[in-house]
Amino acid sequence: MSKAPHVKVGTTQLYTSRSVLDYTKANFTAVRSELSRISWTEVLQGNTEQKWAVFKGILDDQISRHMPRKITVEGQKRKPQWLSYKAVKLVKRKHQLYAKYKNCKHPAYMRAARDANIEIRRSKRRFETKLAANIKDDVKSFYAYVSSKRKAKPRVGPIVTENGDMVSSPSCIASLLNDYFSSVFTKEKTRFLPNSEKLTC
Repeated sequence: MSKAPHVKVGTTQLYTSRSVLDYTKANFTAVRSELSRISWTEVLQGNTEQKWAVFKGILDDQISRHMPRKITVEGQKRKPQWLSYKAVKLVKRKHQLYAKYKNCKHPAYMRAARDANIEIRRSKRRFETKLAANIKDDVKSFYAYVSSKRKAKPRVGPIVTENGDMVSSPSCIASLLNDYFSSVFTKEKTRFLPNSEKLTC
Protein backbone atom coordinates (compact mmCIF):
# COMPACT_ATOMS: atom_id res chain seq x y z
CA MET A 1 0.00 0.00 0.00
CA SER A 2 1.55 3.28 -1.13
CA LYS A 3 1.79 6.23 1.16
CA ALA A 4 -0.42 9.25 0.53
CA PRO A 5 1.45 12.25 -0.87
CA HIS A 6 2.32 14.99 1.62
CA VAL A 7 0.41 18.13 0.82
CA LYS A 8 1.30 21.45 2.41
CA VAL A 9 -1.57 23.91 2.64
CA GLY A 10 -1.13 27.57 3.48
CA THR A 11 -2.91 30.88 3.21
CA THR A 12 -1.69 34.14 1.78
CA GLN A 13 -2.85 37.52 3.06
CA LEU A 14 -3.64 39.83 0.17
CA TYR A 15 -3.15 43.56 0.55
CA THR A 16 -4.55 46.14 -1.84
CA SER A 17 -3.41 49.75 -1.89
CA ARG A 18 -5.39 52.69 -3.18
CA SER A 19 -5.04 56.44 -3.33
CA VAL A 20 -7.46 58.44 -1.16
CA LEU A 21 -7.84 62.09 -0.20
CA ASP A 22 -5.98 63.20 2.91
CA TYR A 23 -8.50 65.58 4.50
CA THR A 24 -6.24 66.20 7.50
CA LYS A 25 -3.81 68.12 5.26
CA ALA A 26 -6.40 69.87 3.09
CA ASN A 27 -6.37 73.67 2.80
CA PHE A 28 -10.02 74.35 3.65
CA THR A 29 -9.34 78.06 4.17
CA ALA A 30 -8.36 78.46 0.50
CA VAL A 31 -11.35 76.38 -0.60
CA ARG A 32 -13.80 78.54 1.35
CA SER A 33 -12.16 81.72 0.10
CA GLU A 34 -12.37 80.73 -3.57
CA LEU A 35 -15.90 79.32 -3.35
CA SER A 36 -17.16 82.49 -1.65
CA ARG A 37 -16.03 84.58 -4.64
CA ILE A 38 -18.08 82.56 -7.14
CA SER A 39 -21.40 84.02 -8.33
CA TRP A 40 -23.44 80.81 -8.29
CA THR A 41 -26.50 82.33 -9.92
CA GLU A 42 -24.42 83.23 -12.97
CA VAL A 43 -22.35 80.03 -13.05
CA LEU A 44 -25.16 77.51 -12.61
CA GLN A 45 -27.18 77.80 -15.81
CA GLY A 46 -29.26 75.27 -17.76
CA ASN A 47 -30.99 72.11 -16.59
CA THR A 48 -30.15 69.93 -13.59
CA GLU A 49 -27.53 67.84 -15.38
CA GLN A 50 -25.76 70.91 -16.77
CA LYS A 51 -25.71 72.58 -13.35
CA TRP A 52 -24.36 69.41 -11.76
CA ALA A 53 -21.61 69.13 -14.40
CA VAL A 54 -20.51 72.72 -13.73
CA PHE A 55 -20.62 72.29 -9.96
CA LYS A 56 -18.72 68.98 -10.13
CA GLY A 57 -16.05 70.59 -12.33
CA ILE A 58 -15.53 73.38 -9.79
CA LEU A 59 -15.44 70.88 -6.94
CA ASP A 60 -12.92 68.61 -8.71
CA ASP A 61 -10.71 71.62 -9.42
CA GLN A 62 -10.72 72.61 -5.72
CA ILE A 63 -9.92 69.03 -4.69
CA SER A 64 -7.01 68.69 -7.12
CA ARG A 65 -5.42 71.99 -6.03
CA HIS A 66 -6.04 72.07 -2.28
CA MET A 67 -6.42 68.45 -1.12
CA PRO A 68 -3.40 66.11 -1.23
CA ARG A 69 -3.72 62.36 -1.59
CA LYS A 70 -2.26 59.46 0.39
CA ILE A 71 -1.89 55.71 -0.10
CA THR A 72 -3.89 53.40 2.16
CA VAL A 73 -3.45 49.65 2.41
CA GLU A 74 -6.63 47.55 2.73
CA GLY A 75 -6.58 44.11 4.29
CA GLN A 76 -3.86 45.02 6.77
CA LYS A 77 -4.76 44.83 10.44
CA ARG A 78 -4.56 48.12 12.30
CA LYS A 79 -3.95 48.70 15.97
CA PRO A 80 -7.25 49.54 17.72
CA GLN A 81 -7.65 53.16 18.77
CA TRP A 82 -8.16 52.23 22.40
CA LEU A 83 -5.08 49.99 22.71
CA SER A 84 -2.61 51.69 25.06
CA TYR A 85 1.17 51.49 24.90
CA LYS A 86 1.26 49.40 28.06
CA ALA A 87 -1.24 46.92 26.63
CA VAL A 88 0.85 46.57 23.45
CA LYS A 89 3.94 45.76 25.51
CA LEU A 90 2.08 43.16 27.57
CA VAL A 91 0.64 41.48 24.47
CA LYS A 92 4.09 41.37 22.88
CA ARG A 93 5.47 39.87 26.09
CA LYS A 94 2.76 37.18 26.01
CA HIS A 95 3.67 36.25 22.43
CA GLN A 96 7.36 36.09 23.31
CA LEU A 97 6.70 33.68 26.19
CA TYR A 98 4.55 31.45 24.01
CA ALA A 99 7.27 31.35 21.35
CA LYS A 100 9.74 30.39 24.08
CA TYR A 101 7.78 27.64 25.87
CA LYS A 102 5.29 26.56 23.14
CA ASN A 103 2.87 25.73 25.94
CA CYS A 104 -0.23 27.78 26.78
CA LYS A 105 -0.39 26.04 30.20
CA HIS A 106 3.03 27.25 31.29
CA PRO A 107 2.80 29.39 34.47
CA ALA A 108 4.86 32.23 32.97
CA TYR A 109 2.70 32.38 29.83
CA MET A 110 -0.56 32.16 31.81
CA ARG A 111 0.57 35.01 34.07
CA ALA A 112 1.54 37.17 31.06
CA ALA A 113 -1.73 36.39 29.28
CA ARG A 114 -3.75 37.35 32.36
CA ASP A 115 -1.89 40.65 32.74
CA ALA A 116 -2.36 41.43 29.03
CA ASN A 117 -6.10 40.70 29.11
CA ILE A 118 -6.58 42.86 32.20
CA GLU A 119 -4.74 45.80 30.63
CA ILE A 120 -6.62 45.40 27.33
CA ARG A 121 -10.00 45.58 29.08
CA ARG A 122 -8.80 48.49 31.21
CA SER A 123 -7.50 50.54 28.27
CA LYS A 124 -10.66 49.91 26.23
CA ARG A 125 -12.89 50.93 29.14
CA ARG A 126 -10.78 54.04 29.76
CA PHE A 127 -10.95 55.04 26.06
CA GLU A 128 -14.73 54.59 25.82
CA THR A 129 -15.27 56.51 29.06
CA LYS A 130 -13.21 59.40 27.70
CA LEU A 131 -15.19 59.39 24.44
CA ALA A 132 -18.50 59.49 26.30
CA ALA A 133 -17.30 62.33 28.53
CA ASN A 134 -16.16 64.45 25.57
CA ILE A 135 -19.07 63.70 23.24
CA LYS A 136 -20.37 67.28 23.36
CA ASP A 137 -16.99 68.74 22.33
CA ASP A 138 -15.81 65.94 20.03
CA VAL A 139 -18.77 64.31 18.32
CA LYS A 140 -16.71 63.30 15.28
CA SER A 141 -14.41 60.98 17.24
CA PHE A 142 -17.37 59.33 18.97
CA TYR A 143 -19.22 58.47 15.75
CA ALA A 144 -15.97 57.42 14.04
CA TYR A 145 -15.42 54.88 16.81
CA VAL A 146 -19.03 53.67 16.59
CA SER A 147 -18.72 53.27 12.80
CA SER A 148 -15.51 51.27 13.20
CA LYS A 149 -17.36 48.76 15.41
CA ARG A 150 -19.97 48.02 12.75
CA LYS A 151 -19.40 44.77 10.89
CA ALA A 152 -21.80 45.53 8.02
CA LYS A 153 -20.96 48.50 5.83
CA PRO A 154 -23.97 50.05 4.03
CA ARG A 155 -23.58 50.00 0.26
CA VAL A 156 -25.70 51.02 -2.72
CA GLY A 157 -26.24 48.47 -5.48
CA PRO A 158 -26.09 46.49 -7.55
CA ILE A 159 -29.09 47.90 -9.45
CA VAL A 160 -31.30 46.20 -12.03
CA THR A 161 -32.15 48.43 -15.02
CA GLU A 162 -35.44 48.54 -16.89
CA ASN A 163 -33.97 46.11 -19.45
CA GLY A 164 -33.16 43.60 -16.70
CA ASP A 165 -29.39 44.21 -16.78
CA MET A 166 -27.44 44.10 -13.53
CA VAL A 167 -25.29 47.19 -12.93
CA SER A 168 -22.59 47.18 -10.23
CA SER A 169 -20.16 49.90 -11.35
CA PRO A 170 -20.30 52.95 -9.02
CA SER A 171 -20.28 55.40 -11.94
CA CYS A 172 -23.09 53.55 -13.74
CA ILE A 173 -25.16 53.35 -10.53
CA ALA A 174 -24.70 57.10 -9.96
CA SER A 175 -25.73 57.82 -13.57
CA LEU A 176 -28.87 55.66 -13.28
CA LEU A 177 -29.90 57.27 -9.99
CA ASN A 178 -29.29 60.73 -11.46
CA ASP A 179 -31.45 59.93 -14.47
CA TYR A 180 -34.26 58.65 -12.25
CA PHE A 181 -34.29 61.62 -9.87
CA SER A 182 -34.07 64.03 -12.81
CA SER A 183 -37.13 62.40 -14.38
CA VAL A 184 -39.28 62.89 -11.28
CA PHE A 185 -37.96 66.38 -10.51
CA THR A 186 -40.68 69.04 -10.48
CA LYS A 187 -39.72 72.38 -11.95
CA GLU A 188 -41.35 75.17 -9.98
CA LYS A 189 -42.85 78.19 -11.72
CA THR A 190 -41.01 81.04 -10.02
CA ARG A 191 -43.17 83.75 -11.65
CA PHE A 192 -46.14 82.88 -9.44
CA LEU A 193 -44.41 82.65 -6.06
CA PRO A 194 -46.27 84.53 -3.28
CA ASN A 195 -44.64 87.55 -1.71
CA SER A 196 -43.68 87.15 1.93
CA GLU A 197 -43.68 89.98 4.42
CA LYS A 198 -40.40 90.92 6.05
CA LEU A 199 -40.26 90.10 9.73
CA THR A 200 -38.67 92.57 12.11
CA CYS A 201 -37.03 91.35 15.26
